[in-house]
Amino acid sequence: MMISMRDWTGLALATALLAGAGGLARAADGAAESELLARESLLRATVDNGPFEFRARDREERSFMENANLVAHWGSILGLCPEETTTTPEELAIWRSNNRRALAGEIVDEEVVYVIDGEPRIFQNIIAPIRVGNEIHGILGLNIDISERRRAEDDLEEYRVHLESLVDSRTRDLIEARDAAEAASRAKSAF
Repeated sequence: MMISMRDWTGLALATALLAGAGGLARAADGAAESELLARESLLRATVDNGPFEFRARDREERSFMENANLVAHWGSILGLCPEETTTTPEELAIWRSNNRRALAGEIVDEEVVYVIDGEPRIFQNIIAPIRVGNEIHGILGLNIDISERRRAEDDLEEYRVHLESLVDSRTRDLIEARDAAEAASRAKSAF
């Protein structure tokens, strides 16, 4: 097959354009890849450094993302469904119920108690759907340890009740003293 000079020129131009377009596409892909990497790094830093346990599960409830706080408490659950973990039957029931609710589109936000190192701890448990458009692709979960805050709230409530009791007692003492003074004043006037 013979290629004319005119065809060679056209072929060279087309090749140059395609190479340039490919280079632009690669550059655009490179920029998009850099942007995705930056976003993934931000997400990873947020997940890894937050004061909470984090996990993400797909629609089949298989874990595909976790942070170090979760691993420290539960061990790694990557690739596992809830029933494949070493949770107690009570914990598993909470997980399954909350996961079903979130997969149905609900944002679950409730307090739960888990035992860590033999000590009951109170967590704010948040499970939410992961949506792509209108479609639910999985769920994410956060456990925020609120035990210290709850203890402080309980201590404040106990102190409030104590102060209220002191005020009530002092008020009764003052009423009794007033009544005694009024009775003495009446007795003195009658005398």
